[in-house]
Amino acid sequence: KYYRLIIKQGFLHEGIFSNLAAILKTQGKLIEAEKTIRKAIEINPNYVNSHYSLATLLAELGRINEAEIYLRKTIELRPNFAEAYNKLSIILAALGKLEEAKESQLKCIEIKPNELHYISFLIKILLGLYDWDAIEVYLPYIKLLGIEGKAIDEPLTLMYLEDDPKKHLE
Repeated sequence: KYYRLIIKQGFLHEGIFSNLAAILKTQGKLIEAEKTIRKAIEINPNYVNSHYSLATLLAELGRINEAEIYLRKTIELRPNFAEAYNKLSIILAALGKLEEAKESQLKCIEIKPNELHYISFLIKILLGLYDWDAIEVYLPYIKLLGIEGKAIDEPLTLMYLEDDPKKHLE
């Protein structure tokens, strides 16, 4: 209500549109939220939050090819945005681009090395690539931190901690 009033009075700032879009999204008005975020990008094409918000919204709408574009723009604008690399990895994996997903997730982990859910997703990608040598690198890390069954989902953790994780893919 207040954001619309501010906009009606002629205050056109990308932050206002971005915040309004977030509210619309929580209200389930996804199409209106998309239009509003796009207006924020129109006002300031370099506003990182709008590109990231649009990417996540597009992904929720199932438009993952478009989401990839906006995540790449987000990363271009803010190269050390770990969560953008993580989301890009998820999108790339969904598109079947596992090698690119791996590279994106490695960059994410380079930026934030102690985020266990980032490591968990990397291991999922590595399993998809059947990259057993790379998986071996991360297994001791998981054990060392004592996170078996805690920070990452339990069935996945147990799979990784067994002697032969390949048997779970048969």
